[in-house]
Amino acid sequence: MCVIVYKPLEAPLPKEPLLRICWKRNPDGAGLMWPENGTLHFIKGLMTWESFLEAWRSLSGRQDMEQVPIAIHFRVSTSGKVDSQQCHPFPIGAASASLALKGRAEAAFMHNGELSQMDAAEGESDTMAFMRSIVRPLCCCNHNCLSDKQALRSIDEGREESRFLMMDGRGRTRLFGDWIYDSGLLFSKRSYQPKRRLPAAVTQPA
Repeated sequence: MCVIVYKPLEAPLPKEPLLRICWKRNPDGAGLMWPENGTLHFIKGLMTWESFLEAWRSLSGRQDMEQVPIAIHFRVSTSGKVDSQQCHPFPIGAASASLALKGRAEAAFMHNGELSQMDAAEGESDTMAFMRSIVRPLCCCNHNCLSDKQALRSIDEGREESRFLMMDGRGRTRLFGDWIYDSGLLFSKRSYQPKRRLPAAVTQPA
């Protein structure tokens, strides 16, 4: 059901071993977004670890990156095709814009979980259906969507047990659902954690 890693403003950048765990458990594509000069930048459709790592190193190597929020999404498919366009984030705007793999937007949306009530088209993920029927109508013509309490309430009412993340070009971020705070970062579920090694079984003497 995917995992979202959110680095708030001035929090430390996530380390590559942690991101590698996220990828290995959610290997159906990745994407990331961050604000810059009042515009939200995004890259998605990273379908191999190597392509994600190249994008991440290019971004995280910049000196100013600890001073901005960054959201990273690793997908494991529960509905829809496994392809680059199904990756997150989804830019909020015209339908064609949400299919772009790289660019700029006023705001964008990420999802972790399952939306069982969505009427998805053939090959379409539940997230894409939610974007089409809920998020885009509420936000595509609303330049202040992340401050619109009514719009945010409507989005939250539709999330079931999912976690959502929305970010805009000013770096304003809205988290929906229950998140895990760990070492300055926030995670939408625990699949970023290394598996605990259980002690070996000990045979009791007869």
